[in-house]
Amino acid sequence: MSPGARVLKFARQCEAVLPAGGKVYFRSDSAAYQAAVINHYSQPERSFSITADLDMAVKREIQNLPETAWKAYRTVEDVATDRQITETVHTMNGTEQAFRLIVLRWPNPQPNLFEASRYCYHAVATNRVEPAHEVIWKHNQRAQCENWHKELNLDLGMEQMPCGQLEANALYFAVSVLACNLAQRLKRQVLPEAYRRVSVSTLRWKVYRLAGKLVRHARAWVL
Repeated sequence: MSPGARVLKFARQCEAVLPAGGKVYFRSDSAAYQAAVINHYSQPERSFSITADLDMAVKREIQNLPETAWKAYRTVEDVATDRQITETVHTMNGTEQAFRLIVLRWPNPQPNLFEASRYCYHAVATNRVEPAHEVIWKHNQRAQCENWHKELNLDLGMEQMPCGQLEANALYFAVSVLACNLAQRLKRQVLPEAYRRVSVSTLRWKVYRLAGKLVRHARAWVL
């Protein structure tokens, strides 16, 4: 089954278990770049940002953009990059409304003989109203949960359970999740800002494994 098969059906199933009355924001890679999905999330109280296929229609829109439309792109931490950003309005066969097409470009390090473009491109279809760079920041967070899963697996030993007993494995997993959550709180509320984005393994290397000495001084314990 292809990644794009039954995307809308699965999304509807997810929506069905959400609390009633809230707004829904759908984020996805290009597997969900489908007219039916875009139409569904163009309805009131819904929004979307979906990585667009760089098909002929999208490439034509990009090529028609004036050079003056491109602006420097900075990360959410306000760090300068080699990328530029702009946007246009786009539609596709089957969509009921036009939508924003936000485009990033950066110098092509390896142009080939068949498509000697000066730039590489990344496009995001959306109906959100924030400035283009903010939409990209939010859209790029869609896979953050994969990093959390990776951290649990690689940094906290969750790749294999310790035994064949369900209850014991559940307890082992719960302890590891608790340790992961405590590490996140430590990074955000205790340690300097430079530790904000480090992994648990880096914390173990730079913080947990540091030797300390507990001494009694002036009627108090000092570490």
